[in-house]
Amino acid sequence: MAYLTEVAEWIESIYQLETDDLVLGGPDGIDNVQARELACRTLFLKLKKADIDSPNFTGEPTAPTPSSADDGSRIATVEYVSNANKSTVFSFNEIPIAKSSDVIYVKGKGNLEWTTIGSWTGYASLLLGAFIFDTTTIARSQTIDAIGGTYKKSLYPALWAWANAQNKVVSAASWKAGTYFFVDLGGDDFRAPDIRNMFIRGTGTDADNANARTLGSYQADALQNINGALGFSPMDSSSTAFWTGVVDGVFQVHGVSCTNLIGFQQLNRTFDKARDELTFDASRVARTSSETRSSNTAMAPRIITF
Repeated sequence: MAYLTEVAEWIESIYQLETDDLVLGGPDGIDNVQARELACRTLFLKLKKADIDSPNFTGEPTAPTPSSADDGSRIATVEYVSNANKSTVFSFNEIPIAKSSDVIYVKGKGNLEWTTIGSWTGYASLLLGAFIFDTTTIARSQTIDAIGGTYKKSLYPALWAWANAQNKVVSAASWKAGTYFFVDLGGDDFRAPDIRNMFIRGTGTDADNANARTLGSYQADALQNINGALGFSPMDSSSTAFWTGVVDGVFQVHGVSCTNLIGFQQLNRTFDKARDELTFDASRVARTSSETRSSNTAMAPRIITF
């Protein structure tokens, strides 16, 4: 018994046996033509196909793209991976200089977006430059203290670009504590705002002059007017006034020696008896202190830097 010789080639057409073909065996016999041609095709295909176990595909094989919600064991196509990467936030330990993707996550600084601010381009957060009140004694990794300190432009390029783009940079001569403005100190240094001991107020109209408040501007403390009243009555035909002792509001009467009176006419008489002294004391009608302030809670003033 012998076997057909197989050659790895693709036979375009398979011979069809005809009714008048003579029966003939052997390697070239007509009876073996079809079998030999099919065997050659099979060998050709076997050599072209990839191994079933860990195949190494050649060419450009394709496969159906699974849905984005598929978490099974189907083959992931290039299209599937590309779509998945669009929604993936890549993580870094430090802020990269070159663009990796539109949005990244940096340890200690949170999510950052690739953005352009003025002439600067890089990664920054949507809250870059925002002022916040914080509850920690030491500034968090994405903030600096707003206490007028000096910082490096090279360490906070996004913040410095933001300050310039927002017209928040002023000269050292015009800078003052209590304003939300930065100072270019030359070289690599800048000064941050100093918001210590300040209350934050929504920008609007100045109640005293009806002017619009400039964003980041300073306004000195003030006190609403305090009222009081004194009662006087005519004493004689010359209309000399005589204090009746009637007081109201911030005024108060104290019994003192007449010789201690200051600022009151004694009407050309010598008094050696006790008389009343008039004093002014705002604490009679309002809570008082060495400063004018509202009820408050102490927090740390901070600036988001990335």
